Amino acid sequence: MARVSTTGLTEMRDWLLIRVPMLAKLQAFLRDESGATAIEYGLIAAGISVAIIAVVNGIGTKLNTKFTSISSQLK
Repeated sequence: MARVSTTGLTEMRDWLLIRVPMLAKLQAFLRDESGATAIEYGLIAAGISVAIIAVVNGIGTKLNTKFTSISSQLK
């Protein structure tokens, strides 16, 4: 029967004590979806902002054309 040194057992125990909690924390982090909601809200806000900018840009161009036309008619 082979004997295992106590130094080897101590090293293995220390290795497990460090690695097992780290793996548990990693698994908990991967299962946690609370941050995903914040990211989704951020993407929705960004999409709405792009839509507002596009609409305002289009309206601004039309208003500029209209005011230029009125200005030239008043001269």
